[in-house]
Amino acid sequence: RIWGAEGGAAAANGEMLRRHGAVLGVSACVLSSPYDVPEWMPPMLEALSRWVSEQSPVKETVQRTFSEFKKTHQDTWAETKQAFTSEQWDNVSIGLELAPSYIS
Repeated sequence: RIWGAEGGAAAANGEMLRRHGAVLGVSACVLSSPYDVPEWMPPMLEALSRWVSEQSPVKETVQRTFSEFKKTHQDTWAETKQAFTSEQWDNVSIGLELAPSYIS
């Protein structure tokens, strides 16, 4: 535990690092299947979409992950969407809307 005036800032920074580490782990899982949507992926993308409003660097990692997901799945977008339940797709759409679009 850190004591003193910097303690609050250090604790907040530690929490941000913990969240970013979690996002990086989930991102690595999602990006490990660039052209597939395994059954475990929709819940992972839902989790990422919950972090889209975080501060930097978490937000940028989430946006890059959704951007890469869109880019690698654009050729099979209809099939990709079918891998999600309606509720999952609604939740994931939050992250997809904030990522740069590669789908025309």
